[in-house]
Amino acid sequence: IWINEGFATYTDYLATDYIADDKYALIWKTNGQNYIMTEPDGSIYVPPEDVVYNNVDRIFDSRLSYWKGAIVIHMIRFELQNDELFFQVLQNFQLQFADSTASTPDFIALLNETSGKDFTLFFDQWYYGEGYPIYDFSYKQENGTFELYSSQSASYPEVTPFYRMHFPVILYFKDGTDSTLIFEQTDPENIFTAPISKLIDSLQVDPDLWVLKKVESLIGIEENVLEQTLHVYPNPIQNFLFIENSNNDPLEVEINDLKGNTIFNSKLRQRNSSINLSNFKAGIYLVNFKTDKNNLVKKIIKL
Repeated sequence: IWINEGFATYTDYLATDYIADDKYALIWKTNGQNYIMTEPDGSIYVPPEDVVYNNVDRIFDSRLSYWKGAIVIHMIRFELQNDELFFQVLQNFQLQFADSTASTPDFIALLNETSGKDFTLFFDQWYYGEGYPIYDFSYKQENGTFELYSSQSASYPEVTPFYRMHFPVILYFKDGTDSTLIFEQTDPENIFTAPISKLIDSLQVDPDLWVLKKVESLIGIEENVLEQTLHVYPNPIQNFLFIENSNNDPLEVEINDLKGNTIFNSKLRQRNSSINLSNFKAGIYLVNFKTDKNNLVKKIIKL
């Protein structure tokens, strides 16, 4: 039934996306996902024991056969990451089974053949399985590296305890630009990293609702801005320590020896500054950089 009704429901989304605009298409997906997640269980697949004369409501379940079927088709589109290929799959399916009947295994076989990918696990999770994944995220940015911690649980772990899946993350930078990353959840807990030099202002996990999921929490761990904006060189040092501060905040610099004695203290208000260390004894020093919001300590070696 889902092949008929799920695909029909998805064409309603395609029409909404084409005729209206992105806003209404997103409302369509939001309503669909929220409806699916009103219950923690339920599969698109209808077990043989449920196919009985007086069980029409299960076979034609709008939450599962219609809406979850449509959302899963949309997820296939996301997994392929190729709209031309996705619509080729649909066209091939229609042509091959025109004026006849087709089952879910028929569709899986055609999808695998046309795409060159194996969707067996995908259907085990999303078609035969029950429920949906629940996520908790936290992230931080340090030393030009973005780190995302992802923890996944399941709404109905008795049947489907884990979903191996991809999901998109959009990073919004302080300069007004953004970037989309796609990660694959391979275990209940994953840590993803990516080299990101731009300062991240915020992020969203799948704001366009490509995948079915519930996000319980998204926590940003406050990064030390000085790690991103301060460039101190050279190290080791012969005479001058150069400081480049791309942040406009006034910067206090304090240099201490390893005994805790303060050797130098000054406030720097220029973006580019230098400190003459030619009279310092050879050895190791700790440089403490301070602003009103952040504090950063670096170790330097004077030759």
